[in-house]
Amino acid sequence: MIGLTKGPCSPTSPALQDRDAMTFRIRTHDSWGVVPVGDFQTLEQARQVFTALCQDPWYKADGTVKGVELVVDSEAGGGQRLEWFSFR
Repeated sequence: MIGLTKGPCSPTSPALQDRDAMTFRIRTHDSWGVVPVGDFQTLEQARQVFTALCQDPWYKADGTVKGVELVVDSEAGGGQRLEWFSFR
């Protein structure tokens, strides 16, 4: 089994609750770069998918997927990382 180093898989900061009107994006990081998984309109939707990916047996065993991140997209085109999960 791959050793896991992880951050929290379910962000609970009250400050994030106010951001539900923004777009939330989940991305994976692998040996080839960053792969977008999906965009979500609410933080709750994004949290559910993020948590599921963190617990997914395929991602844990694959070896090429290094991590998963949850970011909030800004209108300026950048993003702020809210959560990170590392499979190594």
